[in-house]
Amino acid sequence: MKNLPAHLAKPHIASTFAAVQCLILLGDELDNIHVPELLSWVHSLMNPEDGSFQGAADGSEPVTKRQIKTSLWTF
Repeated sequence: MKNLPAHLAKPHIASTFAAVQCLILLGDELDNIHVPELLSWVHSLMNPEDGSFQGAADGSEPVTKRQIKTSLWTF
């Protein structure tokens, strides 16, 4: 991403999930989403020991079940 500070240019799983949900709700065909790359990135965030996810590739805090439930509840 151009012209963004480094801490804002890093993708986060929660915001990515919410963005894809919004596109689906708006009826977008998701043609511009590169699904194989997206799935590869999500898989790279998964902890194979317990199935949890870290928020971003830089090792930020893990995503909690409460965050996912809250995200799903809003839709």
